[in-house]
Formats: sequence, structure tokens, C-alpha cells
Amino acid sequence: MKLKQYLNESKTKVEIIKILEKDCKPFISKMGKSRLLLRGSRHSNPDITKMTPRSDRHPMSTSPRIQEILDQLFENKFGWKPRSSSVFCTTVYNTAQFYGEPNSIWPIGNFKFLWSDTITDMFTRVSDIGLFISITSDTTKLEKELKKAVNTYSNKNLPKALNSNSEIMIGCKNYYMVSNEFRSDLERHFKVGFLG
Repeated sequence: MKLKQYLNESKTKVEIIKILEKDCKPFISKMGKSRLLLRGSRHSNPDITKMTPRSDRHPMSTSPRIQEILDQLFENKFGWKPRSSSVFCTTVYNTAQFYGEPNSIWPIGNFKFLWSDTITDMFTRVSDIGLFISITSDTTKLEKELKKAVNTYSNKNLPKALNSNSEIMIGCKNYYMVSNEFRSDLERHFKVGFLG
């Protein structure tokens, strides 16, 4: 279960920027010239909300078995299970909007990330693999194809990840979700942009 903690019902843009600069230094220092990290939310966010990622995320459309295989493959390669415990983000405004009201995402303290420059959305890739495998019914082939997909992921070059159109999985203890209302202020202050 996600934990939400509303910091205050009426934070100003200056207060929000100070909070982000204080608590999100590792992320901000690695952003470089890039786009904002976004996530769509169906829940109202007044200004800034401190969130805790789920540690038991269940996929909306991917089979639980495929999720288990992917998590194991990611854990073998990167040391953590992002499919069931990360915050799924994008830098593409319209993609975030598909899932709800776009908010910018700011990992608090130390964080990790994964992304692929060839797979923009693992669900789409898994669907393509699954369709192929359902025709052949070969689970060994499924695992081999999923491993190929996982091998395209990297935990390097955050600016490149943030400038891609790919999904970005963020591993962190907590993060801030900042209302879309402050997007242009944050873009100006942090000298970043977004892709519509």
C-alpha cells in the first residue's frame, strides 16, 4: 500500500523548490540537462506529497508469472526487483496523462533507476513476446526472450534516460510527487523541460 503524506495543503513554489533541493540532492545532481520525471495519478495532489513506493506491486496487465520471471532476471542483473517494487515513470507528458493527472516525481535521498534505450515500455515488449510464445507454447523460449529484453536495460546515464521516451523504473525509499500546477516553475528553476 502506498503511503501518502501531505506536507501542507498550501506550499508555495519557493517552499516546494527548497524542499526538493534539500531532500532530493542525489537525483537533482544527476539530472543534467533533461526532462522532468513524470507519473500519472488518479488521486488529487494539492501541491507536494511525500510517497512511499509499493513493495508488492501487482501488474495491471502482465501475467503474475511473467512479472516473477522479469523480477528474477532484473534481480540477477541489477540486484533488485523493479517490476514489483519501483515507481514507474516517464518523461512523456501524454504517456503520464494516460494514467491520470501528470505529476513530477522526485526521489528522496539515495535512489536507483533502470531504463532501456530500445524498449520504451516493457508491457508492450512482453505482450509482443507473449503473443509469439502463445503460438508456440514454448516457456523456455519465453524466458530466453525475456532475458534478451532485460539485457537491454541499464542503470547508467540518468540524463540520457530522462531524455528518452522510455519508461524509467525508480527504486527509492520515498519520493515527492509534485502537482502539475508547478511544472513550469520547476522546469524554469531546474532548467529542464518536458515532452508533450
